[in-house]
Amino acid sequence: WLVPFQWPWEQPLDDIRAYLGEKVALYFQFLGHYTTWLLPLSVMGFAVFLDVAAEGNVNAPSVPFFALFVALWAVLMLEYWKRTESWTAMRTGMAGFETEQRDRPSYFGTEMKSHVDGKEIKYFPRSERNKRMFESLCVIAAMITTVIGLVALIFYLKWYLAHNATGFFSDNAATIASLLNAVQIQVMNYIYGEMATWLTERENHRTDIQYEDSLIAKLFAFQFVNSYASLFYQAFIKEAIGDPCLPDCMNELTYNLGIIFVTRLLSGNASELLLPRITSYLRKQEETKGVEPGTSFSRAEVEYVMLRYDPVMGPIGDFAEQSVQFGYVTLFVVAFPLAPLLAFISNYVEIRTDGNKILFFYQRPVPTGVEDIGTWQSILTLTSLASVVTNSALVAFTMSTLDGVDLYTRLWLFIVFQYFVFAMMGLFGYLVPDVPEEVEIQLGRQAHIVSKIIDAVPDEQDDFENAVVSDGLHVHDLDDEPAPDSGQ
Repeated sequence: WLVPFQWPWEQPLDDIRAYLGEKVALYFQFLGHYTTWLLPLSVMGFAVFLDVAAEGNVNAPSVPFFALFVALWAVLMLEYWKRTESWTAMRTGMAGFETEQRDRPSYFGTEMKSHVDGKEIKYFPRSERNKRMFESLCVIAAMITTVIGLVALIFYLKWYLAHNATGFFSDNAATIASLLNAVQIQVMNYIYGEMATWLTERENHRTDIQYEDSLIAKLFAFQFVNSYASLFYQAFIKEAIGDPCLPDCMNELTYNLGIIFVTRLLSGNASELLLPRITSYLRKQEETKGVEPGTSFSRAEVEYVMLRYDPVMGPIGDFAEQSVQFGYVTLFVVAFPLAPLLAFISNYVEIRTDGNKILFFYQRPVPTGVEDIGTWQSILTLTSLASVVTNSALVAFTMSTLDGVDLYTRLWLFIVFQYFVFAMMGLFGYLVPDVPEEVEIQLGRQAHIVSKIIDAVPDEQDDFENAVVSDGLHVHDLDDEPAPDSGQ
């Protein structure tokens, strides 16, 4: 599995599922699917990059067509993932797994009898949960405001260095600002991740699905602003408020996006490689303090000192990383056509670093069932829809391709292009069913068998007494009744 040369679609998913459980296996299956689909997008993006290099300008004529290709690629990638997901759920017996969920162990409430069936339940008032969720919303709004303030401060620092500093700082003002922006994104994501977990625990959700959906929504709302705020500012706001771009906003956006994206990929993969090793080493030193050097440990003792894998936060953190990367690949791809290729290389490494981390530095995860990737599917779909708007706006208003066209015509081109792509996305979504026909048939068979064997639903009884007998056909009341006129 962790060999240096193996295509993403060649992962031994059945073995991963058998050893690590359905939840972890589904993450690696999605990562393999996404990375596989990045391959054709990488080829196209590299071709556009060569065109941009040949033109000597980001505003190359092939860029608008690349924007259309990316939008259609995103919807097809997600539609075919739904098909893969439904096939996997049917094959592994996970279809319908989320219809019944038990209470979380940490869920608390007043013991009482259910008004529905009289069973003992824990009751937590909905009004109290709504109050806590509103408090969480206020904290999220404050954190988002803080991020916007930090981004504004970074751009002010960039302006100050460019206009008031001398030497190295003046010459490299853009690079310094982009690096600070990349560091700010990583630091704030870490701080907010801890805070979001605490806020979600306070809300006291009954089931794991409710808990994870609430946590994912918090993470996405913050990370979207934290990761892309500076890019939106450069692409659509900076010149509008009188802050000139040098040499133009498209080149500035390309430079900033390139630094942020590459820094994130390098720091992410480096942390995947180094942090588990450092943390595991420190834990081992702590647990074996006082043990004589050279002492041999049993297998159980070795695994005891390994790190504990969190079956909730582990996959959520991995999916959050991929969702942010998906945004960089799609939202502003016309500004940085190399993003898909870099994402492909990063994910190729990510499969191995994630697998190595779980197998060699963490205790074996408790197997957990899961039917689909849940809220992440909605988040990726929303990101793909937003990418149509952002790339259309970049082509119509930010790129210099339409410099000779008046604003009214640009606005109509923006609207027509946008809704043409939406229509194409809707058409592809219709032509590619979420669930393959053979899966629907098999699920119907499974439901029929369960109804007969588990639910003991009786077969339908034919009414033989009222059957019409014709052409000498005789229906016997008993199997051993002799036939009429048989002489027996």
